[in-house]
Amino acid sequence: AAAIPGGAGEGSVAPAGAALVARIRISADAAFPAARALLARRNVEGVARVLGAEPAEPGPVCRGERRLCRGAGAERAAGAAAARAAGEIDGVVFERVADEPVGAGASAAGAAGEAAGAGGAPGGGPLAASPAVAASRARHVRVDPRRLDELANGLGELAVVRARIEELVERADTPGLRELVERAGALVDALRETALAMRMVPAGEVFDRFPRLVRDAARALGRDVDFRMEGRDVEIDRTVLDAVAEPLVHLLRNAVDHGIEPAAVRRAAGKPERGRITLRALRERAGVRIVVEDDGAGVDAERVAAKARRLGVLPPDAPTPTAPDELLRLLCRPGLSTAEAVTELSGRGVGLDAVAERVRALGGALELETAPGAGTRLSLRLPATLAVAPALRVRLGAEQYLVPMTHIAEAVELETADVARVRGQEVLRLRGETVPMLRLARLLGVPGAGDEAGAALIAELGGRRRALVVDELLGREQIVMRGFDAPRGMLPHFSGVTLLADGRPALVLDPMTVF
Repeated sequence: AAAIPGGAGEGSVAPAGAALVARIRISADAAFPAARALLARRNVEGVARVLGAEPAEPGPVCRGERRLCRGAGAERAAGAAAARAAGEIDGVVFERVADEPVGAGASAAGAAGEAAGAGGAPGGGPLAASPAVAASRARHVRVDPRRLDELANGLGELAVVRARIEELVERADTPGLRELVERAGALVDALRETALAMRMVPAGEVFDRFPRLVRDAARALGRDVDFRMEGRDVEIDRTVLDAVAEPLVHLLRNAVDHGIEPAAVRRAAGKPERGRITLRALRERAGVRIVVEDDGAGVDAERVAAKARRLGVLPPDAPTPTAPDELLRLLCRPGLSTAEAVTELSGRGVGLDAVAERVRALGGALELETAPGAGTRLSLRLPATLAVAPALRVRLGAEQYLVPMTHIAEAVELETADVARVRGQEVLRLRGETVPMLRLARLLGVPGAGDEAGAALIAELGGRRRALVVDELLGREQIVMRGFDAPRGMLPHFSGVTLLADGRPALVLDPMTVF
C-alpha cells in the first residue's frame, strides 16, 4: 500500500492507481472552508479523475487543507488552475505518493513536493523536497516568453540567410562548401524546430479558464448549460493561444446569451432543457482550428438583416442574406447587435467585429455555420505558430508574393485544367466541382501581368472555395512574417511582409479577403 503524503496517520492509504496527491490549502479566513473544499474537488474532477480524497467528506469545520488522489499522467497545471477557481485557495501543491505508509509520527517532508501554481500558504514556507525531486527541478528553468519569441524569430531570420547562402553556393559550384552549407542548414532546421516546440503549450492552459466564465454567464442569464471542452492536449503557439483568449470569451458569452434559449422555450421546441456549449481544439493541415459550438436557436438571419437595414448597412430593398459568410460579414459590422437590451454581456454592438479583427491579425479566419433551431458553430482557423509559416511563393507580373498555406487546400496547373465561363464568370472545373476563379493580378492591379495564367491556388472558407489565379507558382517556403503599417489607400489584401531568399522584401497575401 502507498501512503497519502501529509495524511492523518494510520489508515491514510492512497487508493489503487494513485500516483499524485494534490494538497489544496484553503485560506484560513475563508467564510465557508468546507464549501470551498467541496467546490475545489468538483472543479478538479472536471479536468481529471479523482481516485480518492482525505478527508473523504469535509465536515462543517474544515482543517484548511484537503488532499485529492489522482492517477499517473494527470496534468498538474490544469488541476491546480481548476482547484484555485474555487476561490479563497492559498495554494495547490502536488506530491508523489510515498512507497510506504506514513505512520502517526512520521513527517511528510520525505514525500517529494512539487508546487503547481501558488505554492504554500503564507507564512508556511516552502515544502521540503527530496534529492530526486531537486534533481528533476534542476532540469527545468523558467524563461521569459519574449526571449523564446526572440529566439524563434532569430532562427527564422537565420533560415532566410541560409537560403540566400545556398543560392550563392549553387552558383559557385563548390562541392566542399556546398556540403558544409547543407550541414549548417540541417542544424538550423533542428534548432528552429526545438525553438518552436518550446513555444508550444496545450490548449488547456487557456481553456481551463472558461468553465467558471460560462457558469457565471449562465447563472446571470438564468440559463441551464452543460459546458464541454475537447482537444485540451492540442498544442498551440503560446503567442497565438494568448491572443485568442479574449476573442473566445466573446464567443462563449455570445453562445450563452444569443444561442442557448431559456428552459421553457427549449422544452416547447422538444429540446432538452439544458443547453450544450462545446469548446473544441483540432489540429489541421498547417494550423489549428478552435470551435465554439452550441445547440441553441441558431442565428436569425431575418432579424440580423432587419437590424442591418435600420443601421444603413444594407439597402432597404436588399434581400436577406442566406450564405453563412454573408451573414457573418453583417454580424462582424461594428455597432450591429441583435440584443433587445444592453446588459453586462451583450447589446453594445462590440464582440464579433473585435473577434474577426483579432483573428485576421493572426493570419487566421473566422467561419460561421448555423441552422434555425439547431445551433451555431463558430470556428477560428489559426496558424499553429507565428514564428514561421509555410507559404507558397507566386509571381504576378514582375512581382513576387507569398500566400500562407493555412487556408490553401491545393494548387493546380491551368495548362491541363478545365477552365470555362458560366454566366460571364470564369470557373475552374475540378473533379466534378465548379470553382469560381479570381485573377489576383487584376484584383491587385499589378502592372505587366498578363491574362495567360499558369496556376491556381484553391482557397477554402466555411465550405466555399475560390480559385486564385497567379502567373506562376515558384515554390514552397518557410517564411517569417512581420506586421507593417499600411500606407493610406493600400488595398486590404495583405496581412504582412517577409524577406525572400535573395534579401528582397515581399508582401504576404491574405487569401481570406477575397471571399
